[in-house]
Amino acid sequence: MNEDVLWVEKLKEIAQRKNLGEPKLQHHELKTTGRFLATITLAGESYLTYPQDFADLMDAYEEAARQVQHFILKLSLEFFINNINTNSLLGLSSTVGEN
Repeated sequence: MNEDVLWVEKLKEIAQRKNLGEPKLQHHELKTTGRFLATITLAGESYLTYPQDFADLMDAYEEAARQVQHFILKLSLEFFINNINTNSLLGLSSTVGEN
């Protein structure tokens, strides 16, 4: 785990900023190995580490939090790109209509 980046804390900040609610953290300890699986639920969607398991519980949560953040960033990027395309098309159509 990279101690410089606490993904769980960053996720909580992002969720608060975007009004997504409080992330719900859950874990499961595997009986046979004592290793951990983690799940984070945010805005009705769950992100889990399965099938990857971790010796350290915090590492499991950090991986699940990274998955959530990557998903949020992907959605933000798609939203941004769609808005650029829509605005470009709208600008183009108004220019064409003026001629």
